[in-house]
Amino acid sequence: MTDGADSWGFIYCRANKVGDLVKEIENICEGLRMRALAGEHVFIPHYFVHKQTKVVKKHASVRETMEITRIGMIFLQGRTEDLKRFLSEHSPLIPYHLAYSIITHKPMIIPNYQMQPFMQVATTDPTRIEYIEDPASHFKGRGPYVRITSGPLKGLEGYVVRIRKSRRLVLDIGDYTIALGRILDEPYDVLPDPET
Repeated sequence: MTDGADSWGFIYCRANKVGDLVKEIENICEGLRMRALAGEHVFIPHYFVHKQTKVVKKHASVRETMEITRIGMIFLQGRTEDLKRFLSEHSPLIPYHLAYSIITHKPMIIPNYQMQPFMQVATTDPTRIEYIEDPASHFKGRGPYVRITSGPLKGLEGYVVRIRKSRRLVLDIGDYTIALGRILDEPYDVLPDPET
């Protein structure tokens, strides 16, 4: 997997610390933006946090708010070395490191072509995303291997399998496996099974 400026890594922290950590990253990035405006060359990573809509009922009123989900993952965009340097330079405030692959023992790299559709689904309809403990290869032979051909998920590949009475696209994002619901709404082509 190539490690370019548009690839992604992530940090994993305790679910109850995500909100505070995101605020800290926002403050650091704002300070870096000010330094960049002053002419200094600094690396400012883009970041993404999975959010969901929560309905809040208070007395007779009902309102919806966007809240950070408690999955404990904060995605950062940039070259792995830049992200490592960013985290080490701000280690008192961000006491975390990039998540490492249990297979390669190197920081996980998520290509942008996988991350963009994931972010779009997570932003527009986060209820479609489910995190799975088994790797995507576990589903080989349980359903066809497909590639989405159009729409916001175009280019994603994975297995279409039935999970809890619903067909879902199961794919790997980094070393994590996710299942995207309502996959039958998306046009796809069946591909030969990849060699594992």
